[in-house]
Amino acid sequence: MTVDDEMMFDSSHFYLDKLYFANRGDNGNLWGPILEKAFAKVKGSYAMANGGYTVSGIRSLTGLPVFYY
Repeated sequence: MTVDDEMMFDSSHFYLDKLYFANRGDNGNLWGPILEKAFAKVKGSYAMANGGYTVSGIRSLTGLPVFYY
């Protein structure tokens, strides 16, 4: 999977370093947003990635049915 380094920023904040979806790590790293972007690309879009629910990610990684109670 190849992704570019362009990220979507939330323009509703007075500072422009707030990412729209996933946030940077505590030390400023971007592996979380880049991984989320790759997952959204596999699914087709951020909307089709099911809003970032954990069960969607587990189901995609394992291929097994996921249940939550």
